[in-house]
Amino acid sequence: MTFKHILLALDQTQKADKVLEQGVALAEKFNACLTLVHCLNDTSIMAAAGSAAPVGAGLPWPGSSISALEAHPAQEMAFSQNLDRQVQNAKSWLRRYVQKAYDAGCEEAVPTVRLGDPAENICALADELEADLIIVGRKDRSGLEELLLGSVSSAVVHQAPCAVLVAQT
Repeated sequence: MTFKHILLALDQTQKADKVLEQGVALAEKFNACLTLVHCLNDTSIMAAAGSAAPVGAGLPWPGSSISALEAHPAQEMAFSQNLDRQVQNAKSWLRRYVQKAYDAGCEEAVPTVRLGDPAENICALADELEADLIIVGRKDRSGLEELLLGSVSSAVVHQAPCAVLVAQT
């Protein structure tokens, strides 16, 4: 089996370095393009909404529309600015990992940031890029935590359009 395009999903945890190492090693072995993706999930988006809202303002629930913010143009603008700031911070963080990939010998590494559900975004991006492999890290959650909170790696394994490597860190 050979890989031409590897999609490496990273989150902002201490385990990202280990996941990157595994992705770079495979990209080097197969001379594959490496795309690094980071997803800002609903929690991050809602944090932007929360920081934009005045005290006592109602906020939409995760997964709902931001219609509560649309009623107040100033709030909507503050939300947009806060979200833009979060996206820029994520891009900056991801660019450091792209540089680490180049420093480790990777010949091609491309960063991308997506908004929304990480598993859905990772799988959709893999499909768009016609990726041969997705590498995703695994959080150390107990069975109950995983049942209640879900697992990005598990969802990716079940929805992916290509092979998936769950990196144990």
